[in-house]
Amino acid sequence: HKARTAGGVANPKSSAPCPLYGEICLCPSEARRNCRKYGEPFERELKRYVALGILHLAGWSDRTLRLRAAMRAREDELLCAAAAAPGAGVRAVK
Repeated sequence: HKARTAGGVANPKSSAPCPLYGEICLCPSEARRNCRKYGEPFERELKRYVALGILHLAGWSDRTLRLRAAMRAREDELLCAAAAAPGAGVRAVK
């Protein structure tokens, strides 16, 4: 089987004061590779990683094809909602 590189990692905190308390770490180099591979702008790919991290912190799983499809659909919904929000830009640090 082929090893996959993660674009990000979500680490929930065990002593969470709220369900979404944790860290989301992103890998900009992986985002650059994937934006070229999938034809997405770099900023949108980073936003997708953030959406994915938020969903993982909220307890979503992408361990099976069915769960991955449901999670991708929810990511898309979050990205559409974020695009409609005022001041929704993300700035990447180089």
